[in-house]
Amino acid sequence: RRKDLFELFRLMDMDGSKELQYDEFVDALFQAQTQDTRMYLMFMQLRLQKIEHGLDDKMKRQFEELKHHVSLTVSQQFGGWSQRPPVQSAPGMGAAQVDPVSAAMFD
Repeated sequence: RRKDLFELFRLMDMDGSKELQYDEFVDALFQAQTQDTRMYLMFMQLRLQKIEHGLDDKMKRQFEELKHHVSLTVSQQFGGWSQRPPVQSAPGMGAAQVDPVSAAMFD
C-alpha cells in the first residue's frame, strides 16, 4: 500500500518537483473522478455520506427544538406533563377520544 501511495504521488507530481502543488492534486483528483468509474463512485459515496451526516445533525437539532416547544406549550396550557389534556368527544363519535399525538405525549 505504501508503494501504491508513493506511485500515486509520483503520478500527481506533474512537474517532477517532488512536491505536490495544490493545483496538481486537484487536477489529478478531478481527472481520476471523471475518468475512472470506481473513483467516481467513491466520490459519490463520500458526498452522500456527508449529506446524510448533515441531515442527521439537522434533524436531531430540529427534533430537540420541537420537543422544547412542545414542552413549553404543554406547561403553559396544562401546567406540565403530569396532567392530561381535556378529553373531547369528536362529532359523530360516541365515546370521547384523545388524538393519537396527544395520547403518545402523555403515555
